[in-house]
Amino acid sequence: MLRLLLLAGIALTQAQQQTPKARVEGVVLRAGSNEPVVGARVTLSRPDELNTSTTSSTTNSGSSLNLFRVPTVPTLTGNAPPTPPVIPPLPIPPVFTDNSGKFAISEVDTGTYRLIVNLDGFVRQEYGQRTFPGQGTSLTINPGDVLKDLTVRLTQAGNVGGRIVDNLGKPAVAVPLQLLRAVYNQYGQRTFQNAGTARTNDRGEYRFYWITPGRLYLAGGTPQGTPAAPGSGAGSPNESGDSYTFTYYPGVQDVSRATVIDVRPGAEVVADFMVPRQQLYTIRGRIVDPSSALPPASASIALAYQQLTGGNAMFSRNPIYNAATGAFELRDVLPGPYLLFANTLGGAARTSVEVVNANIEGVLLTVNAGINIIGHIAVEGGGPPPTAARAQLRPMVEGSPTLVGNLPGIEDVAPDGTFVVHNVLPGLYRIAPPALPEFYARQMRLDGIDALNQPVEVTQRGQDFPTLDILLSPNVSQIEGTVTDARMQPVPGVRVVLIPGANRDRAELYKTATADQAGRFTIRGVAPGDYKLFAWENLEGNGYFDTDFLRRSESSGKPVRVTESSKQSANLQVIPGN
Repeated sequence: MLRLLLLAGIALTQAQQQTPKARVEGVVLRAGSNEPVVGARVTLSRPDELNTSTTSSTTNSGSSLNLFRVPTVPTLTGNAPPTPPVIPPLPIPPVFTDNSGKFAISEVDTGTYRLIVNLDGFVRQEYGQRTFPGQGTSLTINPGDVLKDLTVRLTQAGNVGGRIVDNLGKPAVAVPLQLLRAVYNQYGQRTFQNAGTARTNDRGEYRFYWITPGRLYLAGGTPQGTPAAPGSGAGSPNESGDSYTFTYYPGVQDVSRATVIDVRPGAEVVADFMVPRQQLYTIRGRIVDPSSALPPASASIALAYQQLTGGNAMFSRNPIYNAATGAFELRDVLPGPYLLFANTLGGAARTSVEVVNANIEGVLLTVNAGINIIGHIAVEGGGPPPTAARAQLRPMVEGSPTLVGNLPGIEDVAPDGTFVVHNVLPGLYRIAPPALPEFYARQMRLDGIDALNQPVEVTQRGQDFPTLDILLSPNVSQIEGTVTDARMQPVPGVRVVLIPGANRDRAELYKTATADQAGRFTIRGVAPGDYKLFAWENLEGNGYFDTDFLRRSESSGKPVRVTESSKQSANLQVIPGN
């Protein structure tokens, strides 16, 4: 009898511990219409599952289940019971939409999930996702919940194809092609993300299929750096393996002259253009060291360039250097802009070069041991200077802020506000002020010249070191408000961007915040000045740095004048997406 009572108690306890399962229901429709999407794959995934790649069942790893090994018995300490193993929940099987576009997922455990929808010919999409790439809205599911009426509107993918010929008008065979999406980093500099790759066939034809819609650049050929070896990537042993000049559609080598391809949902874009066969060039010059009557005894010579994705790379293929004369030669150089570097025992030299369609002769590299910049940071009102301040010098190459190599900057600020920036090569620099949420840079001067709003020249003036003086102010301001739609309903999850009216090349003046579930936002650490506030329904990354994108929305921004130590309110209407 006692045993029966114990079993009954255990069964009752287990029944009480069982958590009611939840259910998720919804419909998948084609974007821009109420047409149901049939056969779409709908998956409910936990956020950690989205970041975990699938491991083959034959792989033996520390976290995998080994079917051929006896589990290790945990060692007991005293009378403590063994810690039960943590068993991750099983993934929820996907479901497919019916003829009405509807789906239902049952037996869902409590937790936080993302709802993902896939179908060939459409963009992979999460519930609540506003931009591509982007992230959707999380679903918090409680015991016994029944989430109904979830709607996902799938965007149809586009296609880009065409034909490429070489400079002789013949089909360009085995040309590597890239679709590139422009993105912007925290400094407002444009780089590119790869949105697709392809390769021409024997007829010079190519095709990108199921491309996420957007404004894209198309490029073909070998980009800057070491050219491909002959025959690399060949699909047939009879291919010549010729390389091609890196060319943007519609047939230009300068990205500033390239034509943007606007891929619309369901579009079939045809883009034919010419990509010339690759010609390699040579750079020749001489290295001089003003501190010595003789050329450097040795020199390491290389070309630095910025990759499409924003990273920096170096190119140096068997440079030739003559220590008796200081003459040097770099061969097999692809066209493009570079920084030419030479490192010697006495210092370094740097100059910008651009290879277009001919060899470059007579380049002069003058060795410099580097200049130390003596600096001081002060706080308006006499407060203690922030020792965590980090200002950075960004070299200006051919008038554009291209980042190459390790950038010089403030490393340590002493308690009295003094610092040193070591071994800066002479040249033109843009100095980014310290980014501190509780301060703004009121003034920054290099040898008395305004360095806050313009590039400055770093040069050695006799025996004196250049001086950099930074004045910070703690009188930052705050802007708060609400984002609503045309019906005056709050819009959650949109990003609010504060953009300066002037000095738009100063990235530290741009501020952002995300509206909460009630559409409210707060932007802190704002410097005084005239601004405009924007709230885009669809905003990719730091796309507000794109001057063309901003120009199209300029009239929709709300002007705001910010004074010191102020707290202002500004309500916005969301800017609808395309």
